[in-house]
Amino acid sequence: MRNIYLCAIALSVGSISFGQQLNEKTDFGTDDLVSEHKSSIKNTINNKGLGVVIWSDDFDTPSDWAIDNNGQSGAQFGWTIDATSDGWWTTNGINSVSGGNYAELSNGNAQTSTQVLNVTYTLTTKDSINLIALGGSENATLEFNQYGARFNDLTEIQISTDGVTWVTVGNNLDKLVHSASSSNPWSNPDFKTINLAPFLNSTTAASVWLRFSWTTNYPNLASNPTVWMTYGWYLDDLKIRTNPDNDMKVTRSSWGSTGIHYSKIPTSQVTQIDFRADVINQGVNTLLNPITTVTINGNPYSSPTGTTILAAAIDSLVASFTPPATPASYSFTWTTSSDSIDDNPADNDLVGASFDVGGLVYSRDTYCASPGTAGGNDNTSSTTSEEFEAGNMYDIFATDIAYGIDVVIGTGTAVGEAIDVKLYDFTSGSFVPVGSASNPHVISASDIGNELQLRFPAGIALTAGNTYFAAVHAYGGGSGELFYATCGNSPNKTTVSGPTSYIFYPTMDNPVTGQNYFTTQTPMVRLNFDPTLGVVKAKETTNFSVFPNPSNGNFTITLDGNTENVALSVKNIVGQTIINKTVNVSGKTTETISLTDYSKGVYFLTIGEETVKLIVE
Repeated sequence: MRNIYLCAIALSVGSISFGQQLNEKTDFGTDDLVSEHKSSIKNTINNKGLGVVIWSDDFDTPSDWAIDNNGQSGAQFGWTIDATSDGWWTTNGINSVSGGNYAELSNGNAQTSTQVLNVTYTLTTKDSINLIALGGSENATLEFNQYGARFNDLTEIQISTDGVTWVTVGNNLDKLVHSASSSNPWSNPDFKTINLAPFLNSTTAASVWLRFSWTTNYPNLASNPTVWMTYGWYLDDLKIRTNPDNDMKVTRSSWGSTGIHYSKIPTSQVTQIDFRADVINQGVNTLLNPITTVTINGNPYSSPTGTTILAAAIDSLVASFTPPATPASYSFTWTTSSDSIDDNPADNDLVGASFDVGGLVYSRDTYCASPGTAGGNDNTSSTTSEEFEAGNMYDIFATDIAYGIDVVIGTGTAVGEAIDVKLYDFTSGSFVPVGSASNPHVISASDIGNELQLRFPAGIALTAGNTYFAAVHAYGGGSGELFYATCGNSPNKTTVSGPTSYIFYPTMDNPVTGQNYFTTQTPMVRLNFDPTLGVVKAKETTNFSVFPNPSNGNFTITLDGNTENVALSVKNIVGQTIINKTVNVSGKTTETISLTDYSKGVYFLTIGEETVKLIVE
C-alpha cells in the first residue's frame, strides 16, 4: 500500500472510525490453556560469534537486580527471580543453557481472569555496567535467552546511561500473536540480540543500566482486562559482547508492489515488484557495497552498488523486478551481502516465496491446502454470531472492472448463516463503499471448506492508483457462528506497509469502538475480475422482482418465465425456514407473501437459485 495511505492511517485515525487504536484480532480461548509446545530437554544454543563476552548474568545472584512490581505482591504478579515457574501457562519455565535461576514475568492467571490492570513491571540492573572498564567500547551487543508468547502485551528492553532517562532499544512486536486460532509460541529458548552501538558513545558506554519492562501494548484500552493478559516472559543467560569487525544484519524485510505482496496477480495489474531489506551495520568497520539480491526463477536481481554503511548505521536495500504481463509462475530466494567478509553471514538470509501472474483473480492469501479459520464472534463467550466484515487491501495499478469477490468458508461455520460481499475504496484513508453488495447467500453444508464466488449486481470500475478493500460481510444474528478461511501471514503495525488485512464489527465504515482489528492471518478473500463470474448459461429461467422492499411485511413478487413450477422459500436471520411453497409460473405471474406476523428485521427470499434480502420495517 502506498506511503500516503499509511500516513493517513497514522495521522487521521479518527477519520476512519478506528475509535481509539487499531487492535490486533486475537482470540484468547481455551485452546491456549494447554501445555506449551516445547521439549523437556534443554536446547544447546549455537550463539553467533559476536566477539568477546565482557559482561554476563544468569540471575544466580537476585540481589544484583532491582524489581519494581508496581505495588503488586505474590509470585504471579510482576517479576520474580528463582528456579520455579510461577505462571499459569508453563510449569517448566525456560530451557536455558545455564539452568538454575531465571527471571520470570507474570500478571495473574488468564484462566481465572485474575490479571491486574494499569500496571508496568520492570526488572533493572541495580548497578551500572562500565563497558569501557570491562575492555569494551560503545560497539557492543546485548544478547539473552527468552521464552514466552505474544498476546496483547508489550515487552521492552531498555537502557539508561544516567539511571534516570530510559531509551527502548528492543521489543518483541516482531513476534506473531499466539491465540486460539493461531499457535505461535516462541522457541524455548528464543535467542535475541540487540546492537547497543546506535544508543551509546565513547563516554556514555562507561555507565549503562539494563531494564526489562512489561505492560499492555494498548494503553488506550486499559479498562479492557483482555489487554492485560500475558503468557509470561522468561529471561536467562544475559551477555554483552564486543561487536565483530564486519556484521550486516537484516532487521526487517518486505516484498511486493508498493509494500503489498500478492500470491496471484492478474495480467492487468502487473507492475514493478520491490524487494526491500532494512539492514544495520553491527560491526566496527564500515560496510562496503552492501546489496540485497533476489534470485527469481534462477535469474539474479540486485540493489544498486556503490554505497557504504557506517558502523551502527542503518539503510534500506531495494532490488526490483517487473514480470512480463504474460501467465507464468515465479519463485525466488533472497539474501544480502557486501564486499566485506561478514563475521555472521547467517543473519543475512531472507525467506523466499512464490507468486503467479495471469488469470483473473487478485489474491493475497497463498491458497493453503489446509487453511486456518478466523472470524466468528468478537465476544468469545458468546455462541451467537455477530455481524462483521473482514478482508484484504488491494492496490490497483491499471483501470479495471471487479465483477465479484471469492471467499473460502471456514470450518466451524454454521449452516444457515448469511453472507454477502462488498467493496470499499480506501484511497482517502477512510472505508468508502463503492458499487453494490452481492445478493445475500445462505450457507449450506456443501459451502463449508469451499470457495464461493459471489458476483456484484453490476461490475464495479476500479481506478488506477486507488486502494480498495475486498470484504466478506457476515449478517450475524444466527444461532451459530460464521468463519472465513485464512492462509498465509499479513503485515502488522511494525512492518513497512502497515496492516493490510482487517476484521471490523459490524462493518468497515461503521465499527463499534474497540471492535475494529487488523489481523496477521490473511483472509482467503479475493478480488475477481472475471466478467463471466456467476453468469448462468442459457436455460429455462424465471426472473422476478420484489416490491415494496423495505415494507411493513407485505411483499408483492412479480415473476416472468416459461411455464414451470418454481420453489419459493423465506428464511429468517437465524436460517429458519418460515415460508416454503411452490409457485406455478406461466409468463408474467404475481405472488404475494406476508411477514407481518414476524418481527422487524432482515429475511431472505429464495426463488429457484437466486436469493434476495427482504427488510421488514
